[in-house]
Amino acid sequence: SAGQSTRKKKKTIFIAAGHQERGISSRERLAPGSSATKAKLTSGTSGVSTGIPEYKTNLAIAKATRKALRKAGYKVIMLRPLSNQQRTRKANKSGANLHICIHCNAGSSRAKGPLVIVPASSRYVGKKIYNKSCRLGSSLISAVAKSTGKKANATIRSNYYTTINWAEIPT
Repeated sequence: SAGQSTRKKKKTIFIAAGHQERGISSRERLAPGSSATKAKLTSGTSGVSTGIPEYKTNLAIAKATRKALRKAGYKVIMLRPLSNQQRTRKANKSGANLHICIHCNAGSSRAKGPLVIVPASSRYVGKKIYNKSCRLGSSLISAVAKSTGKKANATIRSNYYTTINWAEIPT
């Protein structure tokens, strides 16, 4: 009707900066319906040449990403420290349109550049979230590679990550 705003609702993105200084060694289920467990949270790795702990780098990247996304008109939610499962459950309930968890993984000396991990199958997340997550991953790795000038490393499909397995929104 006349007088009502026709502005579209801002898209919301939930960002999690992976790891923290101290891990949480108690265990949580890897996925819904799975008996496999993993540590609730680990402290991550450190930069090969800098020695900077991963959790610090992840947080710096997450803050820069939040700033850029807000500037582009997105609403951003950031939350830590929680276990992987707890954080994903918060993301699911946050009203966010998607969930991005930032990490700086360790690997061989040949492994360089942006890497995206998405569900390997719809086993835990369902077909809709699986498909949307795969499309998100493809778009995200292209955009990150382009904006950083770094060649994309890879897109990995995995059902090993608690954060991905509990997702009810694209992740």
